[in-house]
Amino acid sequence: MPSTFCKTRGIVLHQIKFSESSLIVKIYTEEYGLKSFIFKGVRKQKHRISPNLFEHLSLLEIVFNLKEKSDLQVAKEVSLYQPFQSIPFDMRKRSIALFVNELIYKSLREEEANPELFSFLLASIEMFDLLIDDCINFHLWFAIQFTRQLGFRPMDNYDQQNQVFDLKEGVFCRTCPNHTHFAEFPLSLWIHELSNNNYNEIKLLNINNTTRRELLQKVVEYYRLQLNGFQEMKSPAILEKVLE
Repeated sequence: MPSTFCKTRGIVLHQIKFSESSLIVKIYTEEYGLKSFIFKGVRKQKHRISPNLFEHLSLLEIVFNLKEKSDLQVAKEVSLYQPFQSIPFDMRKRSIALFVNELIYKSLREEEANPELFSFLLASIEMFDLLIDDCINFHLWFAIQFTRQLGFRPMDNYDQQNQVFDLKEGVFCRTCPNHTHFAEFPLSLWIHELSNNNYNEIKLLNINNTTRRELLQKVVEYYRLQLNGFQEMKSPAILEKVLE
């Protein structure tokens, strides 16, 4: 089977054990989109590649021979593109990263490269890692901003007359729709703010724990309604407890 020598940056999204000593790792790459790699023997003691490289959202640089018709790529070299400064050492950040990771993994459908999407993910992860404080709303901001890349960003029509967000249609309405999938004020206001501001502005917003929890539920519901086959998420329950 023909192959091509390649080098690319990538973001770790998922790993599963393969045999007693190997891992299969799903990585979203800059040049080739979503790819699965097998790393043989990395779970053995004293292997030159540490399994710690494949933590959630790790930013890697990978060298491999691309096999176009294969579902599983074999990496020749792998290293950290940029080591994390805070995510692995902060319980709140680890929990938020777990949510962000699961959201990306369960939302991505495309196998092909998307430079704009990769740049957004990379910049968001790097920014999150460098936040010194005020990270408590990052997952909400990221989730709403991610909808731009996925093609269902909330319509920018929020005003004093349109304060109900229809989760099915992705628009702000005057009155509640004739179904149960909607968010009323003040949740609708926060969705509008999260969609239209950068994180430096969002972190200044005073969102209390109850509202943050309700917002998270509505955001996940929005994804479920917009993406066919969107699987149930496990991380929100953990996140809610950590951020209480």
